[in-house]
Amino acid sequence: MFHTVFDNSIRISTNQPSINNTTLSSSALLLSYIIFSLRRSKMPTFYDLDPKKPFRQQLEEETGTVVFTNTFTIPEGKIDEALATWKRTAEILKYCPGFISTQMHQGVDSHILINVSVWESAHHLRDGLNREDFKAVAESFPQGTQCRAHLFRRLHVEGICAA
Repeated sequence: MFHTVFDNSIRISTNQPSINNTTLSSSALLLSYIIFSLRRSKMPTFYDLDPKKPFRQQLEEETGTVVFTNTFTIPEGKIDEALATWKRTAEILKYCPGFISTQMHQGVDSHILINVSVWESAHHLRDGLNREDFKAVAESFPQGTQCRAHLFRRLHVEGICAA
């Protein structure tokens, strides 16, 4: 969640701004909303699939191979634009150390996309996601895009699937 505090008198978040007893000047308040709106419109909104283990925390774990899933909810009529942006991000990440594979899926007659990629470790993925060229392209997702990212490990289930 995005929060900005100005002189301890206003808190702006994606939920609801609230003003305490002190009031900012109208120009400072307007500027803060403009900055908030610009930042919000440039990047997709990120939500944690598991609030008890946020994605950013997962990226810091020492792991072996991980499966990275990112579920995108795309605004109506923006699938082609979102896929073009995702393709540009994937073209950057596929050359990063530790990248193994990726596959995009679309819900049947739906505006939901799910990317499933495999990385040698969470740290490799983290390093790829922190690249400036990746972040610059990721800002191009259509306004209103929502992302839910999570890391998984493959499991061995006897008689059903191998890890």
